[in-house]
Amino acid sequence: MSNFSSIRASISSVGVILLTLFLIYFGFGQIFSFVDFAVLSAVWEDPEGRKREVCWTIEQGGIQPNGWHGACWPYLFAKLKFVTYGAYPSDELWRVNLVLFIGALGAVWLMIERMPFRSYVGLLMLTVF
Repeated sequence: MSNFSSIRASISSVGVILLTLFLIYFGFGQIFSFVDFAVLSAVWEDPEGRKREVCWTIEQGGIQPNGWHGACWPYLFAKLKFVTYGAYPSDELWRVNLVLFIGALGAVWLMIERMPFRSYVGLLMLTVF
């Protein structure tokens, strides 16, 4: 936006430019922080099978330095079923998986333009799911 025909338009253009630059700076800072937490500073391996304890700091009785922060992937992988399904009974998980499969199938159906009855499938997805 670059309209410098009047003072009001110039102030508006400069404001939009400054806001855009700030948002770009803020966005890159957030992306770097996320990558640092999730990838660079994360614990990936648990050779001794200690799950959560592999991510404890020295103050907590673990091996990580004090002040350490990062994702604890061994713990997350150990608790993946609970993160995905919650406290749903294990013998009934097929129901959740079936609904997810039907929903994914309907979403793919809606993304392909040449599929027949797209409007009906979309209406069914909106009402049932």
